[in-house]
Amino acid sequence: MSFLSRTSRYGPGLVYASLLAAISAQAQVNVDDQLQSSDIASGYASIINFAVEPDVTAARLEIETRLPEDPQLEVMKFPLRHEFQPTENGWIPIVQATLGRLTLKADFPVLTNGVVRSKWTAYSATLGGGVRIPLSEKWSLLPAGDAGYAYLENDAAYSTGVAVLEPVLRGKLLDWTAHAWLANAHLSIIHTNRFRDLSLKAWASGTLSYIHSFDTNSEFQDFSETVGTVSLKAEALHPLGISLWHHPLDGVLQLGHNTLLTHETASLGFKHLNEVGFTLQMNIQRDGLHIKQAGFGAMVLFGDHVTGWKLLYVYRF
Repeated sequence: MSFLSRTSRYGPGLVYASLLAAISAQAQVNVDDQLQSSDIASGYASIINFAVEPDVTAARLEIETRLPEDPQLEVMKFPLRHEFQPTENGWIPIVQATLGRLTLKADFPVLTNGVVRSKWTAYSATLGGGVRIPLSEKWSLLPAGDAGYAYLENDAAYSTGVAVLEPVLRGKLLDWTAHAWLANAHLSIIHTNRFRDLSLKAWASGTLSYIHSFDTNSEFQDFSETVGTVSLKAEALHPLGISLWHHPLDGVLQLGHNTLLTHETASLGFKHLNEVGFTLQMNIQRDGLHIKQAGFGAMVLFGDHVTGWKLLYVYRF
């Protein structure tokens, strides 16, 4: 059960325990274990990791819970990748830096008319690389890895009448900061094929992510989490027969499925996420650039207790 569903399920108990804790320190234990920064950390690590294609993305999700208003999750991922020329044996070395940002907003009802508005934010910067290894004309392997720094924080605002809860929750459930190290190990197997003008690409990926805090403002927010992610994705590209600025345009249908392999308490409220989208790509090979294609697209996202959308900028080598 994710921290969102746990909070929405036990919200009344959490509220009354918090009120008691404001009066008596003996009830503090009932508050401390309701929500941990590790929930955000492990979920964030599973989203911001190395991928087969370096798409720049901005996604927005609504997570279904028992709260009066569904929490909103926004994720931005900005990978900067360079692929070197193939070696004598056909291997293609890759180096990549990735910037990431996540925000999660949720309102928790308190007593009759009170509300606690909470916002979780995470930032990260990682550096790493990998290598594309050809196995045959149509199959290749991509082992990769990266590591870096992540900063996580929570801010909360209390409506009139429930401000008494702030000193009880501050630094424990809410209003905390954490610095962490982040590392990912990635492996993909990729298949490409072509049928006349239709180009197909499909890949299966597995990523193991580790995030560990090294500096927090509260002992309750220390964490060390490992989470796995499995992805299945496919692209079908076909020329559209039109050009823009003398550059041919291609249409790309994109399908994907992502699964988080983690224990129940370490997720963002969902474990499965599907994606269906379309991208308009421009063929820019004739410009002599190292990047052969670039374009913009959009996706519809859906899964268990989650719906949303994603915008993306793609570039291909």
